[in-house]
Amino acid sequence: MEQEITGQPQTKVQLRPPENQSRFDLRTVRKCGARCKGTGKPCQQPAMPNGRCKLHGGKSPGPPKGNRNAWKHGRYSAEAIAHRRELRALLREMKEAARLVG
Repeated sequence: MEQEITGQPQTKVQLRPPENQSRFDLRTVRKCGARCKGTGKPCQQPAMPNGRCKLHGGKSPGPPKGNRNAWKHGRYSAEAIAHRRELRALLREMKEAARLVG
């Protein structure tokens, strides 16, 4: 399906909203509230769900849920242990075959 070319110029795409329009009113959003070391005044950045802004600890949602922190490399996983057992059995068979041949 081809698009017909007309003599009409394309309209410009507006990338930013006009100055008087904002995505949300920053006066009504919850503020961070972390205290500045230098001035002692509270931070005025918009807060994230944990009550702090992205500069004062709002970015990280915390550690992974469940026992996912315990997984490091899989060396002692059931699959890896079974694989090593198979390899040891194969090596035993090869040594036995080499002993019988030579």
